[in-house]
Amino acid sequence: MGKNVIDLGCGTGRLAIAAALLGAKHVICLDIDRLALEVAKKRSLELNVSNVIDFVKAWVPHIHFTNIDTVIQNPPFGVWKRHADLVFLTAAFNLKPRTIYSIHKANPKSREIIVREAKNKNYEAKIMSRKHLIIPPFMRHHYKKRHYVLVEIFKFELKDRI
Repeated sequence: MGKNVIDLGCGTGRLAIAAALLGAKHVICLDIDRLALEVAKKRSLELNVSNVIDFVKAWVPHIHFTNIDTVIQNPPFGVWKRHADLVFLTAAFNLKPRTIYSIHKANPKSREIIVREAKNKNYEAKIMSRKHLIIPPFMRHHYKKRHYVLVEIFKFELKDRI
């Protein structure tokens, strides 16, 4: 509550709107897709949280914000474009928030890379949950009615400086 939050790759704004509903002071809903941002804005108006959310059309690797307390993200899993999730995670680490919540496809090699990158950026990585996520066919290359993916929800906390 009362935090400055950014949702990287917000899509239609589910996580950003949830943060606003849970009492975030200010939320930045950031995505490169203008149409997704329009949907997010419409939903925020319907749920009466548009007054605390700013909608920003930008490409994640090129962002520069200050005073971000928390990053939330459900980045691309890196299946279609290899390491796409690491681009988002690196951008999140570079914002230097106290806390990052990020959803990644569960896979031992990816987990090893993610934990190593967190450590290199002075973050402690914890897996909060492992769940099956249902992905509906919303991209052109999706051909299944429902695709089940095992994901891990990470929480990264910035270690105190000595």
